[in-house]
This record gives sequence, C-alpha cells and structure tokens, in this order.
Amino acid sequence: MAQISDAIRKVGVRDDTEEFALLSFSDGDPDEVLRVLDLSRDDRVLEPSRQKLQALGITEAELTSVPPDQASDLVLERVALVDLLK
Repeated sequence: MAQISDAIRKVGVRDDTEEFALLSFSDGDPDEVLRVLDLSRDDRVLEPSRQKLQALGITEAELTSVPPDQASDLVLERVALVDLLK
C-alpha cells in the first residue's frame, strides 16, 4: 500500500485532475464500476507522454537514449531496478 501512496504523492492527484488510471483486481464488470463512479473510459490516458514519463522520474537523458516508440519501456526498467534495490 505504501507504493500506491508514494506514487500518488509523486505524480499527484489534485482537485483539478481530470485523467487517471483505475485498476481493479476483481472479477466484476469494469464498466459497472465506471457507471457507479460516474466515470467514462478512455484508454488513451494510459498512453505514455514525455510529461508523464518525466513525472515518473525518467530523465531527458534516458528519454533520448531510446527510440520514441520504446520510451515507455523505461518505466518497466525503473520498476525492475526498484525490485533490485530492495
């Protein structure tokens, strides 16, 4: 649970936040959850952008070290490094 709190603190969810990812580990219908929460689904929010990657701590040097279509792989690499550092 601490990782989720750390992520929210780092990237931020504020009153003006309009886009976020919602993840569920239940067998329930995700569209029903969206209806109950009065939210709409837009999978484009999951697409990487330079701003999102930098908010996650990816540096400009890292971004220029890979082709643009592989920039999101830097996040996976960062997650793997976190596990190694533990």
